[in-house]
This record gives sequence, structure tokens and C-alpha cells, in this order.
Amino acid sequence: MFPTKKQSNFKWITQQLTPKSGAAISPQKSMLYALLGRKPAKKMTRVSEAKLRELGIDPEVFAVLPKQVQDKQLVRARILKEKGTLPEPPSQRMILKAKKLMLPPGFVVYRAPPPRAVYRECPVLRQQGKSKREKLVFTEADEVQNILEKLVAAYKHWAPREKDVEYLSKFLLQLVDGEKSSDGGIVNAISVMKWWLVLLRRFWPESEYVADEDEPELTQMDSVGQAWWDTFSKVKREMDVVVRKKFWGSLSLK
Repeated sequence: MFPTKKQSNFKWITQQLTPKSGAAISPQKSMLYALLGRKPAKKMTRVSEAKLRELGIDPEVFAVLPKQVQDKQLVRARILKEKGTLPEPPSQRMILKAKKLMLPPGFVVYRAPPPRAVYRECPVLRQQGKSKREKLVFTEADEVQNILEKLVAAYKHWAPREKDVEYLSKFLLQLVDGEKSSDGGIVNAISVMKWWLVLLRRFWPESEYVADEDEPELTQMDSVGQAWWDTFSKVKREMDVVVRKKFWGSLSLK
């Protein structure tokens, strides 16, 4: 009248859980378990019974003693047999101290100089000052960015001079070179290149991409911008060659 609950087939579940491989060996029957469960042999001092009796030691009692006690008893028995009595301990406790080192007169103890850190010289960008003897030195990224901005603003109507470009590219290559500068030099070089990219996009945004042959001839302003962009791309490629030798990659200006 009422539905009955279906009973689970436990026999089928037992068959599924039965291991497919051979029967497992009981740990009680395993040779490895027997070796691990075996108690370590008692350490004893190996001395013949005849030698023990010669020293006045009972072999049966000697065999029951721990190894440390056995060693002490052997030493004690050998001293008694050789000297007849045991040495008495000293009446006073002697404090052993190291002898004071006496140096000959006029002797000077050599003391090594303190260690000195070796710092790599940071690449610098030098510029002529107002006078002939004045030399301006720039190492920080913001200082080089200001010089680059003045250079671009001064030559916005002309192509950059090869001498100025070579001087700037030499400084940037030294910054990314691991043998001449630290890793901080790469950070400064990327900052300068990013600022150069901002200046080019500010003055000549239309010359960023190379013009096709079908387009009309470039004006003077466009040719100047194209020259600046070509110079930027050339310096960037030279820097990537140096960076690729150390980091197996190129500079990212994003």
C-alpha cells in the first residue's frame, strides 16, 4: 500500500571498491616492516673474558652495563693494574688562561683597511657653458629632458644635425649598456625617449607614420618632421640592439 524504500546494493559497491591488482601484503609480513621494527643492537665494548678476568672484572656483570660505564670501568681497572692506585683529584681548581701575547718593541700590528664599495661611474652628458672654461654636466633624466626639449625647439624648422644626434645617441647607449651603467640607467634612458616621443608628437604629429609614394610631395615642415622621426627611430633601434644582448628584448615606450 505504501511505497517501500529501495535498498542499496552493497554487494555491487564492494565489488567496485575491490583493488584490481594483486592482494596487498600485510605490513606484519613485510620484510621492510620487520627491519624497521627491529630494535637496534646494544653497543658494547669488545673485550675478551680472559682480559676482563685479568683486570679483575666479572664478565657477566660487565656485559649488563651500558657502554659508557663499561669504558669507565676499563680505564679505572687498567690504571689500578698499572699504578696500583687511582690518581687523586687536585686540591685546588686550576683556571687555565691564554698567555698574553708579548710583542717585540717597535712592532706594529698590521690592520687591513676597511672595505670600500666600488660604484660604477654614471654616464654624463656634457655641454659647453657660457664661458670657455665652464663645462656643464648632466646625469639626471629631467636635466637631459630639458636639453632635448631646447634642442627640438631650436631646430623645429630644420633637420637635426648629425653631430648633435650622435652625441645624444652615444649618451643613451651608455645608459642602457649593462657594462657601463647600472639598471637605473635604463630607467633614465626610457624616460628620455618617452619625452622625445612626446615632443615629436607635439610638433610633428602628422609625420609619425611614413608617407606612401602615391601621396603628394612633402612640404618643408613635413620633411623636417620626417627627419626628426627618422632620427628617433634610428636611435631607438640602436638602443634595442644593446638591450637585446642583456635582456633578450627591446625597450617599451608605452
